[in-house]
Formats: sequence, structure tokens, C-alpha cells
Amino acid sequence: MAKIKKIGTLFMNTSNPSNMHLLDINASIDIYNTLSNLENLLALQKKVKGYEFSKLSTATAIELNEQIDRELEEIKKAHDLESVARFLAATVNCRAGGRVLQISGGGGDLNQEGGGYAAWKEYGFENVCQLDAYHAMKFEEVAYELAQEVTANTLSKPLTAFLTQPSTMEFKTEGVNHTFASWVRQFRGSGICVQKTSSDGKGWLLGIIKDIPHFKQLSARYALELDNATRKGEKEFTAYNSEKIRRREAAAKNSLGSLKMPENWQMECFNYGDHSGNWVLQEFVRINKHKPLPVVSKQYPQVIKTVDDYLLPQLAGSNWKNAKTPDFKKAWDDKDKTNQFAS
Repeated sequence: MAKIKKIGTLFMNTSNPSNMHLLDINASIDIYNTLSNLENLLALQKKVKGYEFSKLSTATAIELNEQIDRELEEIKKAHDLESVARFLAATVNCRAGGRVLQISGGGGDLNQEGGGYAAWKEYGFENVCQLDAYHAMKFEEVAYELAQEVTANTLSKPLTAFLTQPSTMEFKTEGVNHTFASWVRQFRGSGICVQKTSSDGKGWLLGIIKDIPHFKQLSARYALELDNATRKGEKEFTAYNSEKIRRREAAAKNSLGSLKMPENWQMECFNYGDHSGNWVLQEFVRINKHKPLPVVSKQYPQVIKTVDDYLLPQLAGSNWKNAKTPDFKKAWDDKDKTNQFAS
């Protein structure tokens, strides 16, 4: 911080009561120059404003206020870095848009696509859900605090201007042309989807380091932290999906005993369009046709359930069965034929 220039008193009668306001102001300047913090600067500003229309000359008041404004802006810039760093940490902890975070008691759709809390818990990731619940609340809290600072005028002029003008970025949350405050109002207290809001948070932060001069030096570190957070979320989601597939395959294998499912059926079945599930049913019977009919018949409903468990989430709840879906008798009758659903 720079020093504030004191009012000259060399040729002044300091014992004259009419000059006491100058000594009073100089005393506050000494306090600020000794300990340059916001509290002392605001105390000096208040004192100058108290005298400027009654005892201070216009020129002296203008000079002092200009110095105070410059100092205040420097203090605000330092405060900017602290406030935005808190928002960065909250955004990073919420994976900066990298997968749908699973909040205890919710998350995902009705079919648990994207992994609802129950599914993440089932597949061994409950600790991730519980930690996300805390980070989601913290993100909302920190975003609101930053929005309040814009209103309270405690941020620098460049950052305040950036956060109060409508943003041109493409929001993952609803709406367009949001200011920072209107964006926060839109999701605060309404049960946020943190994948969307933290993705938007990443957008705000990338805009800040691009457009605000005193953040330029932080651009490489901010961008790296945000990208790493996004990748972390994507890796977690991949790990969750891999575990889900592994457990479903193991469960299907256990439930079918010595009977085989078509090799790589989860990927292969997508080659057959509307008949994907039908292809699996017919292929299951074809490859197990040498086993006793009662054994294959008994396991047929389990194959249907296995296909349901895999395909229904992929189809967003739509049913894969159609008018040509074979019952067991039809499938067994066709066991020696080429699988009609493969054509």
C-alpha cells in the first residue's frame, strides 16, 4: 500500500482552534500509514467526509478523497483474491461440473440414471455421496456470500462491473444473460443440481481470470485446478459405472448358474436397434439349446430381468420389448434357426 500524504502544517498556527480539523485528519492519516488496513482507511474516509463541506477546502478534499479511493481500491483488490479463492475452492470441491454429484437422499432420475444416491451407496460409493452433500451446501453458501459482496460494494470496481453485467456464457442452469446475483437467486434454496451450478461456477471463474487484470497472474493455476476437478469427477463417475457393470455381470452369472449369456451381450445388443433385447433373449436360448429344456425355461425370466436392468436405464425408462419379443416357447422353437433379430 502507498502512504497517504498528510496535509501541510508547516506555516500553520497549530494552536488555533480553527485548524484543529487539519490536525485531526493528519492524526488519522498517521494511524493509517502505520497500519494500512480497511478499518483505518474507512475511519479516515469518514473523518474527511465529515469536514469536507464545512472546514476543508475543495482542493484539499478532492486530493484526500482521490488518495483514499486509490488506497481503497487496492485493499478491495486484495479482498477480491480472498473472496474469489473461496468460490474457487467451493467449485473445485464440487468437481467443477465433472459428473452429477450425488446428494444423500436424492440425485439422479427415477431410474437412477446418472447414479442416484441409492445406486452409489449400493455400489460402494456412499462416502462420496455424504461428502458431496456437505460440499453442495458449501457451494451454495459461498456463491451467496460472493453475490452479497457485490451488493455491499466490498469488491474492486473491475470485479464488481464483471459480476453485475449480464454474462454472455451458456448457462447449464436455466436462464440466459444472468448477472452473478441473479444466477445465485435462481438456484439458492431450491435443491440445486451441483453438476450444473458448479459447471456455471467454472464459467464465472474462467471469465474472471480472463477479464480482470489483477487475476491474470492466477490464470494458469485457476484453470489447472478447475480442469483437474472436472477430470476427477469424470473419473469417479467412470469408476462408479465400471463397478455397476461388474456387479451386474456377476449377479447375472450367479443367477444363471451354468447357462451362458451371449458373449459381450451388453455392447453387442446395441447393434440390433429396436430388437436389441429380443436378440439377447433368442441368442441366450440358441447358445444353451443343448441344456435341458426345463433348466433353460426356468432361467428365461431371469434373462429378461437382466436385460431390463441393463437396457431400461439406457433407454431413459422406455421399454425395449415390442410385438416381436419372443416368449420362451417361441424362442425354444427357433433355437436351431439363425437368430432372426440379428438381421
